Amino acid sequence: MRRGLKLLLWSASMTTLAAGLFSPLNSVFVEDIGGGLVTAGSAYSLFAIASDLMIVLSSYWVDHFTHEAWLVAAGYALTGVDDGVFP
Repeated sequence: MRRGLKLLLWSASMTTLAAGLFSPLNSVFVEDIGGGLVTAGSAYSLFAIASDLMIVLSSYWVDHFTHEAWLVAAGYALTGVDDGVFP
């Protein structure tokens, strides 16, 4: 794998790890607005399952795509749109 793709993969992994570390803090805020710990845990687990399924399904599609750099750029563009819409 090329050095640039390894760096992007590493940065995406660290971002996912950081998001996972902040999820327990979210349950404190959910509890303040009337939800419970079970609600926060269920929401996060559904999110994790859905995102894992999408990763597996998209990996089958990516295996048949020849231009990996375009897919990486598209992924980061979608992340940027998501961060702009849902801060």
